[in-house]
Amino acid sequence: MTLKVNDLSFAYRVGSSHQQVFENLNLEFRPGLNVILGPNGAGKSTLLKCIFGLLRPRGEISYDGTSLMGLPLHRVVELMAYLPQSEGSGNRLTVLEVVLLGRLPQLRSRVADADLEAVTQVLRYLDILELAQRPMTALSGGQQKLVAIAQTLVRRPRIILMDEPTSSLDLQRQLELCQILVQVVRQQSVDLVLALHDLNLAARYGDHLIVLDRAGQLAAAGTPAEVLTESLIREVYGVHARVDQILDQVPVISPLRSVRSVKLGEQG
Repeated sequence: MTLKVNDLSFAYRVGSSHQQVFENLNLEFRPGLNVILGPNGAGKSTLLKCIFGLLRPRGEISYDGTSLMGLPLHRVVELMAYLPQSEGSGNRLTVLEVVLLGRLPQLRSRVADADLEAVTQVLRYLDILELAQRPMTALSGGQQKLVAIAQTLVRRPRIILMDEPTSSLDLQRQLELCQILVQVVRQQSVDLVLALHDLNLAARYGDHLIVLDRAGQLAAAGTPAEVLTESLIREVYGVHARVDQILDQVPVISPLRSVRSVKLGEQG
């Protein structure tokens, strides 16, 4: 994969003014599992939306030398899938039916055995096969997130964009999901771009990290060991942290305190 962002600029309109998210941003993603990191407001979600074509920035976004700017929606959908951060559903379809919709480009007048097999396989990957006949309305928020991920994976696009895929999942499910995503990258030759808040998950499972600062500028890019340093965490996140190297040079981040002194107001 060669997904590149060149001189990208985007601002949201707020009333009669504009709120700049990033300006003249240059990034290059790598094959494997890419993680976009940064504090709230850095533009992680906005960047994913720009790449998928939901927002119209200035600049250039290309994949393997082909511009994605202005590409017809059906061409974008053939190339990549996007899983947004929002969750919750009033959908009365069953889990099986929802995940089958991810095969929509392949579906005809009747569901083929290959479609059912693909859905069964991805539900088994995510360990939610027992939910196949349940309606979406009967699922917890975490279960609905796993179903949304299953619908994304079953399409088998070349690139998958995910915004906070581990949110609302308990610790065990977070680790299991990250392990599954690593398997997807290795076994299905799919490249992933995730926006995450959890530095330790990014350090443990990411192949290539991209860190945006509060101004939406590139603060660092590289392997977890190269990127996640105590100085970067202090400068980008405003947090004093201890960074230790463990197995296979994986950084482990232990937040200690904010760089700002916080004073509690006096109680009357």
